[in-house]
Amino acid sequence: MSGTRAAATFRRRLAIGAVLIAGGYTAWLIIPFVATSDLSPGVKTAVTAFLGATPLLTKLIAIGLLGRPTVDYLKRHLSNGSTEVGGAADQLELQHAEMHEDSEQAHVATLAWRAAQ
Repeated sequence: MSGTRAAATFRRRLAIGAVLIAGGYTAWLIIPFVATSDLSPGVKTAVTAFLGATPLLTKLIAIGLLGRPTVDYLKRHLSNGSTEVGGAADQLELQHAEMHEDSEQAHVATLAWRAAQ
């Protein structure tokens, strides 16, 4: 029973977090109205800066609202993705090193050819 209740609470928090994040991005739609308003330039700047930062702020609030299980979930999934990316990065670094080594060998061969002439 407590597992079902915890899952329902998590779903509710997830829905609230999704609404917060979506609302944060809709705040950007208000920026043109603030820019064309009759407010003083200082107030326009402050309000526009706040509205511009709203998506980041709402993401942080949503993560805080969802709590520790969400943070653990994100860490688990982001660490899986980073190892795949890290594997690809290692592969690219290896290919670059091989190309660099081939380039050095070609340079040495060119120098030897020039010295022989």
